[in-house]
Amino acid sequence: MRLSTLLALLITSYATVALAGSDNILKNVAFSQTTTTGLPSDWMVFCPPVNNASDASLTQGSLDLFAVDTDTLYKGKATLRISSLTPVRVGLLQTNLPASVGQTIRFSGWIKANGIKNSGNEGAWIRLGFSNLSDPSKQAEAYKYSKFLKSPSDTFDWLYVEGEATVPAEADHVEFGMFLWRTSGTVWFANPRVELIDSKH
Repeated sequence: MRLSTLLALLITSYATVALAGSDNILKNVAFSQTTTTGLPSDWMVFCPPVNNASDASLTQGSLDLFAVDTDTLYKGKATLRISSLTPVRVGLLQTNLPASVGQTIRFSGWIKANGIKNSGNEGAWIRLGFSNLSDPSKQAEAYKYSKFLKSPSDTFDWLYVEGEATVPAEADHVEFGMFLWRTSGTVWFANPRVELIDSKH
């Protein structure tokens, strides 16, 4: 084997190992880049319609509930704040993450909250979500492998949360989200992180 070929293989192998378990695949995690709305770029707002009986207690979410907060910092950096006087179901997402079936993913972040309701499925959440956008018949099965990290109480200072999940065979789409879910109050998020901790099987 020629030396140049061997070096190329070694560099490729090193890059694969480096990607698996070191790089944060999320973008703009310091929320330093913003759009004309003032919200962080590379993130998508989640404000679904409130239109069925199970949502009767909720208020329709809107862009003004979100802000890049330069007053409540985490380790000197801006945070993402979601705040509402009435119960809402809203969040901020990054979609189409570059992960493949069989890969194990570690996801994490820091959360701080004030005056939220933390009961049942109400509270602040970080979610690693799986779905199947090309085959609706596989959607329910894919989604059940999604993992959730929930707030521990109504009001708390900065808390680190972390979880792991493996991309199921039924999924063709991976996303990361931070939510204020079916509650009022204020939640801050900082340092969101998603890592591929092993290479594709």
